[in-house]
Amino acid sequence: MSTSATASTNAYALMGAPRLCVSTQIANALLVAITPAFTIDDLPQIVVGLKRYVLETQLSRRRGRGRSSWIRDHGDFLVEVIQGRSGTSFWSYRRCDAKGAPRVFGAVTTSAAQEHLLRISATSDEDSDGSYPPFSATASPSSPFKRVRLINTSILKAKITTMRDLCVASVVSAGLPFIHFENAFLQQIFRYHSTEVAGEVPWGRTAIRDHLGDLLRHGEALMKSELRRAASKIYLLFDL
Repeated sequence: MSTSATASTNAYALMGAPRLCVSTQIANALLVAITPAFTIDDLPQIVVGLKRYVLETQLSRRRGRGRSSWIRDHGDFLVEVIQGRSGTSFWSYRRCDAKGAPRVFGAVTTSAAQEHLLRISATSDEDSDGSYPPFSATASPSSPFKRVRLINTSILKAKITTMRDLCVASVVSAGLPFIHFENAFLQQIFRYHSTEVAGEVPWGRTAIRDHLGDLLRHGEALMKSELRRAASKIYLLFDL
């Protein structure tokens, strides 16, 4: 065998076979019959970059109920495989995968995925081919830090505002760090209560800080209003 042929063979061995796109790997994984008493090593693996994942829906058969997040309509939840054990959950966006640039986002919270969906939607609506279902969400232009509020949510806006105020107040009154709501166990408690409620909680430190600023401005406005009202009553008493 020639030197060039040997080098070529070694290069192919190092590079491996061309990898399929994530959606194709997922489609193939869904065709595999999973035995009742399976382990994570028995599940078909999806390769993204240098990491390996399994479908969360297949793994969740052992864990019970799967996710009900709305971003499930636009991507797939994966679980990283680390030395034969399940690791962190991730979310793969189908549109990025279809464009040949697969991306995965941490799925402990879905805020990163939601922000990516909004950013991609704003820049790619013009060249959209309609292959993916549109999503609709609203966010207050004056409060970019707030989580996306779905149009079809059953939670009233006043209740959402009150809930956020209470979350911030609980952090301030107890002297907790602003990353308090980033705790995975606390987030899971909210999700067990209601996925809609969990979607409206200001998880990150930036959201807590900015919402605290809103509360302070609201308090200042209320204080000024009360002072003006009190001053009017004082003047009225002197006139009498």
